[in-house]
Amino acid sequence: MRLSLDELSGSVFDVAIVGAGINGAETARCLSAAGYSVLLVDKSDFAAGASGRSSRLLHCGLRYLAPGKSVWEFVRQPQSFLTACRMARAAMQSRAQFVRDTPDRTRSMTFCFPVYRGGPYRGWQIDAAFRILKSLGGREVPLNYRRLSGAEVAQMPLLQHLRDKQALQSVAMFDEY
Repeated sequence: MRLSLDELSGSVFDVAIVGAGINGAETARCLSAAGYSVLLVDKSDFAAGASGRSSRLLHCGLRYLAPGKSVWEFVRQPQSFLTACRMARAAMQSRAQFVRDTPDRTRSMTFCFPVYRGGPYRGWQIDAAFRILKSLGGREVPLNYRRLSGAEVAQMPLLQHLRDKQALQSVAMFDEY
């Protein structure tokens, strides 16, 4: 509901939120559901800024567990690893909350992450990352993680078209929303 500034004159709200992107809109939703009167203002429309340019994909936090150039970066800087785990946990919790609270607005999609010989990540690293994600909160809305061998991939119609079949070692698959 859009009101002009004149119509708002003299109104009192418990909370005023500036920005109707994903964070502002969700904060307004939560506070309204808790009984607060909320004013949500934006210079344009809901999700018209950065939120509107996103893929609208919830993510499990896998990207936070990517150490960069080498897994040894996390060994040398354990605080970075702990920060990555905190961020991944928050992503898993947000993902679960959104799927649980708004099932009519989400749908599951299977993601495929090819693992190539000589690529930036080894299969064991991806397996370890998904074990970490599961331990951080992957039970309520499971990731359904599995990794297919190169031979299994050859049997799947769409995956047969991946590049560089000789270097393809496996494909990690998981569910996202």
